[in-house]
Amino acid sequence: MKVSLLALSLFFYFMTANAAVSYLPAVPAVGSKCEAADTYNLCRNNAMSAQCMETDFSCHCKQAQNLMQCISFCSRDPSISSIGSSQQQEVTKWCSKVTATPSLISPTATLPNPSSSADPSMNKPSVNPILNASTTLPGASYQTLLAIAFVIIGAYQI
Repeated sequence: MKVSLLALSLFFYFMTANAAVSYLPAVPAVGSKCEAADTYNLCRNNAMSAQCMETDFSCHCKQAQNLMQCISFCSRDPSISSIGSSQQQEVTKWCSKVTATPSLISPTATLPNPSSSADPSMNKPSVNPILNASTTLPGASYQTLLAIAFVIIGAYQI
């Protein structure tokens, strides 16, 4: 039982370790033609920090779009701006899969019927905070939290 929990934990960890391909290199803060190198590098690092499951096309799409936006911070640097077409292909690759394939796992919000409640505070969407990985552990996906839970459960059983 202990081995199977550990194996399952590792499976979820490695499934979340995939990322959209980034053609964008880091640029030095000094001596480059990039007009906002620090902002570009921060944008690039933030975009690459997203951990997407291999089949989470929506996550990959958003990550590729975020990487594409980073190019605007170095529009005068030909080594960065010339990569735009390759990065755009990455956006097209992932985002076309989003519309073609619905996500199997996605956080859901329940929207109440506004006419069913006189209290305006009751008209807010309710999201399960445990399933909302972005508030529980910033940058983590639901699958990452699930993998962490399996590791904790496995540790208690050892």
